[in-house]
Amino acid sequence: MWVYRHPINNLVLFDYRKGRGKSGHKERLSSFKGTIQCDGAAEYALGEIANWYAQERKYRENGLSPQEKLLRRQEDIKPGFDAFKEWVETQHKNILTKGAIGRALHYAVNQLPLIEPFFEDGRIHLDNNAIENKIRPLALGRKNFLFAGSHEGAKRIAMMYSFFASCKEADVNPYAWMTDTLTRIGLQYCQIVATHVL
Repeated sequence: MWVYRHPINNLVLFDYRKGRGKSGHKERLSSFKGTIQCDGAAEYALGEIANWYAQERKYRENGLSPQEKLLRRQEDIKPGFDAFKEWVETQHKNILTKGAIGRALHYAVNQLPLIEPFFEDGRIHLDNNAIENKIRPLALGRKNFLFAGSHEGAKRIAMMYSFFASCKEADVNPYAWMTDTLTRIGLQYCQIVATHVL
């Protein structure tokens, strides 16, 4: 299952694919235009990163718009980010170990440039936690149902997860929404049948 979430309207899409290859993303996003944010897989580093999160939390608590967040990020976070990026590049050149620190620095050198859009668009989040939280029920659920039965069954499961996750994001009771939706579909079907009979 690949999971997508719109950062503004909070709609969630679970997209079942037979494999983990890139072809699924290319097909699903073939007509998409815009920015995509995804996962990439030291005291100073942790302190600096914690500061970014603290600032973002303040922006959220103060209800800042994407435009306001962008301006604050430029003032509050960008200078520290630039200094951190320069520190990582310097450390990466000087620390040649292939141990944990070397691997972490190598990872950071490759991933930090990918964070730059965060300072260009106020809608982009600092991490993927919002989507990770949507995946958790799927991870718990698959222990219970182990198999979907078929690829078509897996697609139906993805559709239902998309509906329920989007309901949760919109603060709508999924059970009430499903009851209402199925009732409406049933009524429309009865009306169509009645029209053809008459």
